[in-house]
Amino acid sequence: MPLFQGLKIKNSITLGKINLLAATEDLEKVKDDIRTSIAAAYVQILYCEEIAAVAHRQVEIDSQQVVRLEHMYLNGKASQAEVAAHKAALSQSILTAVQADNETELAKLDLSQLLEIESPVGLEIAKPDVSSLALRELDTPYEIYECALGIKPKIRSEKLRLDAAQTNIAIAKADYYPSLRLNGGLGSNYYTNSTLPSKAFFEQLGNNFSQYVGLSLNIPIFSRLSTRNNVLSAKISFNNQQLQLEETKKELFKEIQRAYYNAVASASKYESSSNAAASAHEAFSLMGGRYENGKATITEFNESKAQYLKAESDLAQAKYQYLYEVQLLNFYKGGVIDF
Repeated sequence: MPLFQGLKIKNSITLGKINLLAATEDLEKVKDDIRTSIAAAYVQILYCEEIAAVAHRQVEIDSQQVVRLEHMYLNGKASQAEVAAHKAALSQSILTAVQADNETELAKLDLSQLLEIESPVGLEIAKPDVSSLALRELDTPYEIYECALGIKPKIRSEKLRLDAAQTNIAIAKADYYPSLRLNGGLGSNYYTNSTLPSKAFFEQLGNNFSQYVGLSLNIPIFSRLSTRNNVLSAKISFNNQQLQLEETKKELFKEIQRAYYNAVASASKYESSSNAAASAHEAFSLMGGRYENGKATITEFNESKAQYLKAESDLAQAKYQYLYEVQLLNFYKGGVIDF
């Protein structure tokens, strides 16, 4: 039984516990990655559904225009070329709507795969109330970073691995120290010879019963520098882990900075897109009236419609991008992603 080995056994047990804690933090990091991936997929579905809704509204508008022009053509107030041109515009709107529906289904497929749902068929998501989305005052990246340092699993796991590297140095240094062991034993034997008489079996076991106890001391004098090299190797591993920890911290700060400036850019884009969408909607309504009264060409009508669609698309993208980045920043501070 070892009595003293330079605390190698104690430190080895400590090392095992630290490695278990680090592996647990790695598991939490994987869970965090899944959470953010699911949130991103969820926001993508919201965006695709809104774009699809805009596209289907345009199909309705173009369908009404085709019906109106066909009646006008029958009454001699519109040419066949105008009817054909608007039918072509309707076909393009239908194609855009179909593509938007397909993008929505693909986004649902991505989410269902993340959630390990067998099929996205029938998958419906709850929509957050963004009718009165208010822009928030955001914490600075440095404030968020200070919060994240103490709670993010990937930082905690690297800190634990640094502790493990420090413990490895202590384990390697243990070979510099003498080791003391306690030895003990009990024994007996039985002997027989075919040519000579021998005592009975149990009598021999009793007479030959022996026991001993002792201590053995092993003092290291020269180990061909193996202990020294092991200690140097453990110190190098410790320095490498320090660099790895600093690199992980830098990566975390970069992620927070990226999310922060994405949120700031999305907020600015959301404000400008809101104004642009309102102006584009008003311009499209006016252009529709002019077109119906014969004061605008179908080319002008389609250009106004394209601008309106782009403005609605930009607004939806900015809105949900801002919503996602704000939730992501809150997640870095230790909050939950809750739309």
